[in-house]
Amino acid sequence: MPEEEGGHVEESAGEDTGSEPCQQPVAIAYKLELTYNGGKAVSIPADFVVQDPLTDKNEEKYLKVQGSAGWLSRLVCNCSSRSTSIANGTKLGELKKKRNQKLEPSDDQPVAEKKMKGEQVVTIKVGNSEVKIFCPSKRAHSADLMVLLHPDHLGPVFKSLEADCKGQDAKRTYQKTGKFAKGSGTVKKC
Repeated sequence: MPEEEGGHVEESAGEDTGSEPCQQPVAIAYKLELTYNGGKAVSIPADFVVQDPLTDKNEEKYLKVQGSAGWLSRLVCNCSSRSTSIANGTKLGELKKKRNQKLEPSDDQPVAEKKMKGEQVVTIKVGNSEVKIFCPSKRAHSADLMVLLHPDHLGPVFKSLEADCKGQDAKRTYQKTGKFAKGSGTVKKC
């Protein structure tokens, strides 16, 4: 039975009222924030952190690097604008191409072994560093880049992506189409 003291209702944890399931009074959540080159800390949504199912013991986690993600441009480009994007840049595409080349089977492998077998982790060279990339089993060639969540692996990737911050393509471009675009259609006068 709830006890009422000065307008505040308390329920003891041991009692069950039967009408509603007992809810936990405390919820624990972890928040991931990254900083790069002394910039502001940027919160990373939980959707962008991927657990590696291959190594449950080590609990290795990977960061999904998606060019259109606002947090990525705020982190790498050190800007506060929400419309900045590195999706139009070339560096992310180059990193994906390196990953895809590692996924391609070599010519001297037997035909049966040439198919990609489930999830795998490949290592690519970014600058002078070796970076671990997680590849899902389905659509690995078109999947987002998933980089090991470790400073030694994320640093070279972010440094490479910095080049896409300083160009004409750093700002998303929008084209108005249809009847609301400038110069389209005629306006009837009454």
